[in-house]
Amino acid sequence: MKIAIYNPVGWIKRNNSDSIDTKYRDVGNNTGNLVYANALIDQLDNASDTWFGLEENKEEIRAGVIPSSNALNIKGNTLESQAQCIKECSYPVTLVGLGAQATPEFNTPSRLVKELPSSCVDAIRLIAQQTVSIGVRGYFTAECLEKLGIHNYRVIGCPSLYFCKKKIKKVNTPENIRKTVFNVTHKGKFQNCIVELGIKNNSYWIMQQMGELARTLLENKKISESDIEYLFPGLKISTNSLESFIKKNAKIFFDMEQWYDYLNKEKFDFSYGSRFHGNVAALRSGIPTLWITHDSRTQELVDLFGLPYMPIEAIPKVRFLGELVEKCDYTQFYKNYDYLRNEYIAFLNENFLDNKFEY
Repeated sequence: MKIAIYNPVGWIKRNNSDSIDTKYRDVGNNTGNLVYANALIDQLDNASDTWFGLEENKEEIRAGVIPSSNALNIKGNTLESQAQCIKECSYPVTLVGLGAQATPEFNTPSRLVKELPSSCVDAIRLIAQQTVSIGVRGYFTAECLEKLGIHNYRVIGCPSLYFCKKKIKKVNTPENIRKTVFNVTHKGKFQNCIVELGIKNNSYWIMQQMGELARTLLENKKISESDIEYLFPGLKISTNSLESFIKKNAKIFFDMEQWYDYLNKEKFDFSYGSRFHGNVAALRSGIPTLWITHDSRTQELVDLFGLPYMPIEAIPKVRFLGELVEKCDYTQFYKNYDYLRNEYIAFLNENFLDNKFEY
């Protein structure tokens, strides 16, 4: 029997277009989605990428799962169509990695829940009625569901951090940092400081979105001073220097195998940045990694797993990469890992999602 992964990111494998815009559309406008989706596909037994209404041989599908994200948000509308489709399925379908996105104003579960659109609330309640359990990102999201009267959930974090093998190779705080790689989120406060650290230390840059000046790398597009100020406010660098750095040090991947091959081949000593899944890709490749947290989504996940991090507000004071490396302690992550992995496996099993995990 097949496991249906309702995964729009999977369509990139079916599209041979050379268009950069098409490629970005097919990864949900963020190549980090590939890390998440690829991990889920590797974990599930006989997994099949599809979408509602496009399933092949429905009678062969045992269960389905939707890779979710920060769908509980004040502008939320992604759950509505999913809820109706789940209701019409003859087999169980659930969400994995559902998260609630706080804002500076609505920064507690109570405040956020009160501001959620009624359509979003109705949809998540309908989904909860149709499934055994919902896999949620962390305890902030769990408390939001509790306040909505939803109790059938498991706190599982993000599937991308779990390995099928029971024994995993551990990473340690790096002793030497000769070669480093970073990622960054455009238009965010203090993100310019991450770029400045990357340039200062000749780090390599793995881009994930168009707004990171990806067209300069892929299409040789010129950068203007207004581009820099808009995308990375406060970044002090000439347009020529930034163009040169990007062409020499930046990479973008629309294929997960190529991404992992690059990380393994280059033998990086350390990874840092504000992209959650960009950092996960590095960690899965055995590279010591430090998360730079800048929103509730990232903070919820690093708190749950005990991942090493530094808040974005502290980055302007950092002068040397060694200050980031000092924070790269995985002790708590490995203390939390087995329990969370077991919770994730229990979630998969109770939702009839056959998997390849070793027990």
